[in-house]
Amino acid sequence: MRVLIVFLVLLLSLPSFALFAEATNEVEFKKELIALKVDYALSPNKKLEALETLILLAESNDWRHSEIRSQVYKAEILISLEQIQSAQKIVDLYMPRTTAAHLLESRARLQLVQITINTTQNKPIMDLVNNIEENILLIENEKAVADLNSGLGIALYTIRNNESALKHLENARKLYKEMGDEIGLSETLNSLANIFSEEKEPDIAIEYLSEALKVMRKFGDKHGESILLYNLAQNYIAKQDYEKAQQNLASTLKLNQELDDIAGIAWTNKSLGQVFEEQNNYEKALLYYQQASVFFKDNNDKTNIINVSLGKINCLIELEQSNEANQELLVLKPIIDEYKDEYWQAPYQRMNAKLYALNKDYKAAYETQVEVTKSYNDIYKNDANNDIQELLVKFDLDKKANDNRILQQENELQELRLKQKQKESTIWRMAMAFAVLIMVLIGYLLQRILVNRNHFQEMALKDHLTGAPNRRAILEFAERQYQLSKRNRTPLTVAIIDLDFFKSINDNYGHDVGDEVLKAFSTAISSSIRSQDQFGRYGGEEWLLVLTNTPVEDVSIIFERITKNLSSIEVDSLPVDLKITFSLGAAQVDKKDTTVNKTINRADTNLYQAKESGRNKAIF
Repeated sequence: MRVLIVFLVLLLSLPSFALFAEATNEVEFKKELIALKVDYALSPNKKLEALETLILLAESNDWRHSEIRSQVYKAEILISLEQIQSAQKIVDLYMPRTTAAHLLESRARLQLVQITINTTQNKPIMDLVNNIEENILLIENEKAVADLNSGLGIALYTIRNNESALKHLENARKLYKEMGDEIGLSETLNSLANIFSEEKEPDIAIEYLSEALKVMRKFGDKHGESILLYNLAQNYIAKQDYEKAQQNLASTLKLNQELDDIAGIAWTNKSLGQVFEEQNNYEKALLYYQQASVFFKDNNDKTNIINVSLGKINCLIELEQSNEANQELLVLKPIIDEYKDEYWQAPYQRMNAKLYALNKDYKAAYETQVEVTKSYNDIYKNDANNDIQELLVKFDLDKKANDNRILQQENELQELRLKQKQKESTIWRMAMAFAVLIMVLIGYLLQRILVNRNHFQEMALKDHLTGAPNRRAILEFAERQYQLSKRNRTPLTVAIIDLDFFKSINDNYGHDVGDEVLKAFSTAISSSIRSQDQFGRYGGEEWLLVLTNTPVEDVSIIFERITKNLSSIEVDSLPVDLKITFSLGAAQVDKKDTTVNKTINRADTNLYQAKESGRNKAIF
């Protein structure tokens, strides 16, 4: 089944797509980005063209948050078109920026894109799933929470974790229903239909898909319509209704060609190959399989590579082209071996058995077929065990319901007895209530003590003015990284930064303005370094910067980045033409440094040289 990936914001009204990139501020920019998202009639490729203009506008105005959000949406469109390599580049480039900018929702969305990429390439996803599940609890936007739950449901379905998939899809469905989000509801219907298809319930799947199709047509979303038509065709194939399957696939192919959806064309060709293979038209099926395989190989989509290759091999065997079939089996073997999964090993060995039989090696064919039969028996046994487990759960629920009825009867009898001892029981309840109250009070006091202790521990490691790590915290971090650097022989660079002429700012504009300058400088450093690096207030206007796995030559890049970010921050009560500058001294840990303080002292010496030689420079 093709997965319907919809990451859209549904507003109360549906504006048409007009002219973009006219925003003069970030508020207008955000409105234009939302308008682009909700223009469902616009094809994904056209949206990508419009997004490029918006991204250039954000970059030229240095609207960093808007740039990140636009790039995240671009990655989502690319992955819906299965342009995996392009989507991966955006994830690699912007994932660290979402962390630095504290954009939790954008980071979770990029992680969801990475999950989709990983599932196509047989790479693990559960660490990413767990991370998104933790972050969902911190996101307040209901639409974003619904989209992320829906995306997780789709991802978990692809790795056959249907129980967890259903949990997330149900969460998404409830939120979409509360918001009146018809597009979101249709997405969950498509995903649920895929699960019913997996469970061999095509009629229920067709019912869900038909309902979702009405919504896509209502909003003019041709890309979503093409995916739903494709999934309808798959269920008609399961019912062996090949006429309806071909009708839906023909409509899908037409829409994909209109949208210039290369991925959709490949999926449709694969499915048409399956239809003709089921009808024993092996020559035509082979033609469609060959057309589809090019795209899946280019995208390293291993699941579809296996599906298409198995179809090609079967067609070649049926056409008695044994050499070509044998070559395809050899090429497919390393990919199959990556999957420790009988669901792929069994059909692969079945093709081997058929090829042995074609070559009249009946002994090898028989032995291989015996292994295939054993594998299928194991699969069916697992399925049977699952069915037994479901029956056990049902039995357990029925048992609990019966136990509850018996308990209810006993409670009624007990109530009659309690009426006779009402006074005693009243006193007992009051005593118990008092005891519970005391326990709650003690628990509350203990919880407050724990909260206060954690708060004071955190405060002890933070600078009260800027919120950055204080001298103690940054020195502890530097010591830990120094030990790791020595042990792993990785480069570690420390830098001391001092604001130029900071005393004159305090003298001329007051200490309150000086405090705002320190806060602005802390923000500039925070947005200029990687998540694995750290900085802290070393004392007064001095700062200590610890750069892990970084050679000292890279400090010049950090210096320029901080300078740029600092210049973009305006401090109230300071003249516009007053430029805040700083000097920096850096040093890299070497084998002569017996402690991290040795390195810091050398960095301090370089800072002194920077200030002596005119300030506003970095020396290392």
